[in-house]
Amino acid sequence: MRKFLIIITIIFVAVSIVFLILPMGTIAFLPIGITIILAVITLFKSEKIKRVLPRWLIIISLFLALIAGAKVAFIKDEVEIDDEFEMEQTESTDDAKQELEEIEDLQDSSQPSQQTQQPQKITPIQKTDSIVKK
Repeated sequence: MRKFLIIITIIFVAVSIVFLILPMGTIAFLPIGITIILAVITLFKSEKIKRVLPRWLIIISLFLALIAGAKVAFIKDEVEIDDEFEMEQTESTDDAKQELEEIEDLQDSSQPSQQTQQPQKITPIQKTDSIVKK
């Protein structure tokens, strides 16, 4: 039983270290608390001579709890508004709208409109009438 508790405690110490490294906030206290509880249980289950490793596990887990508390207290995760990015984004949307309008104008001008009249056929008689007499 002692070996099983030591292995589980070491696994939770590793998970606690990973949670401290990653930006997870106060969720790192969960594996640290489990580590402390398991290390204390292991300490009570061990004989007096074999209590060295559980004591070190308790010291390590308390140190990790101290680091997690300091991280929460002193490091503030704030999201800043990037004004340059916002301006670039609005400019790019404006540019895209202008390009779409230009493409629509080109398509409208290249297609013949339905309202224009079809050219009339000119007969030879009409050609002679249009010639200016000298």
